[in-house]
Amino acid sequence: MPDVFVSYAHVDNERVSGSDRGWIDWFFETFNTKLRQLCGPKVQVWRDHKIDGSDVLTPTIEEAVRGTRIFVSVLSPSYLESTWCRTELRLFAEAAEALGGLRVGTKSRILKVLKTPVDRSVEATAEPDISDVIGYPFFRQRDNGRHWEYDPQFGQEPREEFYRQVYEVALDAKALLGSLLGEQPAQNVLVKPTGVVIYVAEPGGDMAGDTERLRRELRQFGHTVLPEVPYGYGADYVERVRADLARAQIVVHPVSSSLGAMPESFERRVVALQYDLAAAAAAGGDGLMRLVWMPPGSKIEAIADEALRDALNADETVRVCTLETVKSAITALVQRLLAPAAHPPESSVASGERLQLYLVFDGDDADRARPVADFLFAQGFAVTLPLFEGDENERRDDHDESLRECDAILILQASATDLWRRAKLRDTRRAFGNGRRRPFLARGLLLADTAAAGAGDTLDPDLIVLRASEGPLSATLAPFLDALRRSKGAAG
Repeated sequence: MPDVFVSYAHVDNERVSGSDRGWIDWFFETFNTKLRQLCGPKVQVWRDHKIDGSDVLTPTIEEAVRGTRIFVSVLSPSYLESTWCRTELRLFAEAAEALGGLRVGTKSRILKVLKTPVDRSVEATAEPDISDVIGYPFFRQRDNGRHWEYDPQFGQEPREEFYRQVYEVALDAKALLGSLLGEQPAQNVLVKPTGVVIYVAEPGGDMAGDTERLRRELRQFGHTVLPEVPYGYGADYVERVRADLARAQIVVHPVSSSLGAMPESFERRVVALQYDLAAAAAAGGDGLMRLVWMPPGSKIEAIADEALRDALNADETVRVCTLETVKSAITALVQRLLAPAAHPPESSVASGERLQLYLVFDGDDADRARPVADFLFAQGFAVTLPLFEGDENERRDDHDESLRECDAILILQASATDLWRRAKLRDTRRAFGNGRRRPFLARGLLLADTAAAGAGDTLDPDLIVLRASEGPLSATLAPFLDALRRSKGAAG
């Protein structure tokens, strides 16, 4: 019996003129390869090749459907109009219910691959109702309301998005198979629910891929991510957004110059609508945390919606950063939410003054720096990170600007060399010759790993040297933060 059964409509695999493969051929071959690489060559992925050009449920297919562990449904309008496809879905559900159920923990054994957009009300007519099953969209909606399909034959960008989504499906299939076979799941998959509810707003088309990856990673860490299913763009759009915002504790707004579709009966696009609705919900006083994420290179001035543009210019939560950096910022918000007593904001932050702290580290030490950045952000500091993109001159200019503008600096050394450390310390002294007009409230050096052994050559009376330990990060950073607060108090 197969481990995974791929169900699809014949018409969705029809070949475009001049092509030797249809879309389903591409999907099956890529998915099968990725899953075998992840699970080993013994995993069996099955599909009906539909050689006769029709959707027919033969005894062989029925046996495979009833015996499979995971059912991959390649959804499209044609799929839901096919009697045979609907029958395959129903047969799998019946067999699964008889052998323990359709869910493994919080995960469905039906993986819904959305080849093209499908009306949610039509999905609800299937047996079982799959409208609430989280899907894997293989398309992106443009601002004009049209959909751009991830087809490997359409060029490099759609091909890259296609492979990314196939890999996501394969990762989730691997986790499900591990759970069904009694294997220990990986740490970042199928973890215990945290109880944290995060609303990730719908972006414009250019941020759709990164936003979907963000949603999936947040789910993998046990958070509930809203919306759980696409809203569509009917007259009930605002009502559905408000209902989800009422459940949320954190809201993330992906924002770019692309503002998404315009729902029925409204004159503003979805990015602006969701921003306004979340602002109104936050004003209600329930402690809703918000974060605006703009990709590198974005400019607020490029946003066409004047009201949104003005609001963003006054919004202190706007962060222009990469996907990895915004994940760190969200982690910090989650930490504050789960342990508010452990991270009380300082009086300077509570009064609206957010200190700017520059955390300097080598690119190879990004994983070591992330929890430090998360902790400092949770303390209420605005944390600036080094730039690792662009050419050398751009990175140097950005570094010098950060040294001029920050209130305090913390240099983290893990795998970087002593020469690197000396260069960064010299940079802090040279900052005054490059336009810095006030002293640092604090300068710190955090030593980790083997770096601690070679720190004896660092003789600087104003430098606070910290050595990482197995204790809590709060204890390691306490001398630096205490000195920073004393300096802030003395400065008034």
